[in-house]
Amino acid sequence: MTSSMRTAGGLAHEPWRSCAGFCGLDVVDQPSGVLTAGEGRALRRLAEEVKLGRDLITEFADRYEPFPGRLAWSQVRELLAVRTLLDRYGLSDPTVGLAPGGFTEVAVRARYDGLRAAGRRDRAAALAAVAAHACDVIALLGRDLAATTAPDVRHTCLHVLAAAHQQLRVVQAWSSR
Repeated sequence: MTSSMRTAGGLAHEPWRSCAGFCGLDVVDQPSGVLTAGEGRALRRLAEEVKLGRDLITEFADRYEPFPGRLAWSQVRELLAVRTLLDRYGLSDPTVGLAPGGFTEVAVRARYDGLRAAGRRDRAAALAAVAAHACDVIALLGRDLAATTAPDVRHTCLHVLAAAHQQLRVVQAWSSR
C-alpha cells in the first residue's frame, strides 16, 4: 500500500464510515453455528474474493492519482473478519501468505488478471474494474447468503454485502470526477 493509503486508512483520524465502510469486526461477539461443507467452501471463496478486491484497489491506488484507495481499508477489515471465521471453524485460509495477485483458485486468478489488465488502461477503466468486482461480490453473496445458517457467518456476510454496495456507490461517485 502506498504511504498515503497507510495514513489515509485513518482509523485514528477518521471514523470507519469514511473508508467506505465495513464494520463487521464484531464477528467474535456473534454466536457460532454449524457450517455445512458447502458453507465452508463459500467462506473460503469469499476470503479469496475479498483479497482480490484489496489487491486490485491497492494496485490501482498506486498507479493512479487520485484514486479511492481508502476502499482497500474496508477490504482489509472484511478479510480480517472472514479470517476470524475461518479460524473459528477450523478451516484453512486460502489467502494466507500469498503475495498480491496470488490466489489458490485458478478461476479467481484468471478474474484478477482480467480485471487488472482492464484497469491498467486508465483510471476510468480501473474504477470500472473495481465496480465490476463489487458487483461480483454482491452476486456471490446474493447466491450464498440464503443458505448460510451460522449466525456469525451470516452476520459477516451481511456486512460484506452492505460494504460491497457502499464501495460500488463510492466508485460510481469517483467515476464522475
